[in-house]
Amino acid sequence: YPLCALSPTTLVTVNCTVAYMSQCMSWNKCKASCTSMGASSYRWFHDGCCECVGNQCINYGINQSRCEDCPLLEDDEEITDEEMEMLVNMEYDDFTNDDTAKKAKDKL
Repeated sequence: YPLCALSPTTLVTVNCTVAYMSQCMSWNKCKASCTSMGASSYRWFHDGCCECVGNQCINYGINQSRCEDCPLLEDDEEITDEEMEMLVNMEYDDFTNDDTAKKAKDKL
């Protein structure tokens, strides 16, 4: 999104580039993923969404979770940050059949 900065003599417009990961991930994986893609900073949301932020952005990019496959939970479900961390760190194979997914959720 474009940002404008005013100085006494000029108006400067810069582009702020942000990238959202489509899948939910842990805070550590978000940090590693954004670092590996060359982002200057990142923002991890409590629903597991990860936003990588470019160097032209002010205030860590956009303060809104916009990941396609997040949140992992229904809107009315609430869990702690620790429980969310456990969910986003589970392997995809843990959710390949309904019984396994239910058992994993019951552990929380």
